[in-house]
Amino acid sequence: MSLTRSTNYIYAAKDSTFEYDWILQLYYGDESNFIGLSGKTRGVGGVQYYGLVTDWGEVVESIDLGQSKASVGSWTIRCANQWRKTAFSDELFYGTNKYINRKAILYIVPDNDTTLAM
Repeated sequence: MSLTRSTNYIYAAKDSTFEYDWILQLYYGDESNFIGLSGKTRGVGGVQYYGLVTDWGEVVESIDLGQSKASVGSWTIRCANQWRKTAFSDELFYGTNKYINRKAILYIVPDNDTTLAM
């Protein structure tokens, strides 16, 4: 699949004050539905993304030049736990939707963009 950038992204990237946010789609069940997370509450592409992410963390990776091996191990994000009058952790681990071992997609979106380009 080829990737395209939205017009807003192309113009924003040319600006020296380019501001962006990440959005994360956590899929559940048969992976046809997801919950959207972001650093701030926003709507993108007609979908509500909850501003629960407090720290996007970093990807842990390693390179062994002697063995000519590289690996990407893990990625940790931190989220606020208050969500819809309940704990977000209760939704993830004890709710009726099953998120464990399901697809997750991460996007970068300019602050002023309200659409997703794929």
